[in-house]
Amino acid sequence: RAAMAELAVVFELSDAMLQADATVHNCRQDLAAVRALWAFSSHSGQTIESWRETLWSQVDIGRIESEAKLFLKSLRALDARARDFAVYADVERGIKELLVALPCAGDLRSPSMKERHWAQLAQITGVKLELTGSFKLADLLKLNLHLCIEDVGEVVERAEIEFEQV
Repeated sequence: RAAMAELAVVFELSDAMLQADATVHNCRQDLAAVRALWAFSSHSGQTIESWRETLWSQVDIGRIESEAKLFLKSLRALDARARDFAVYADVERGIKELLVALPCAGDLRSPSMKERHWAQLAQITGVKLELTGSFKLADLLKLNLHLCIEDVGEVVERAEIEFEQV
């Protein structure tokens, strides 16, 4: 490094050397941000995948929602440089979609939800559902609940009204 600085002075390239140093410094900061982002992406992705593989009957919506909020907070706490990379937007979108879907998923646990109501959801979303003992959170999330919050709310509301009338 000292030898390069000396050569830069001899050949009158001090300004170029400063620019190169700044570029290398920025590259190192970008690399650190990307490493942190990829580590976060890997950890959050593995955790979310484990939640998705949980049987619907054993899903703890409140716990998942709390942890997902912490993930979003942690993601936003990463170096601002991380936001320049597409993976940041992908991870953020995935967490936000999950956070929107979870309250709907919680509503769908209502005992008033009968087979016909699930059939209505399948029709609304265009996704076939099979409510078996092996039904997982991933199966429910295939409905893309984050895209049809109001429709889900209406189905659950109708189910509850019908349940109260019985």
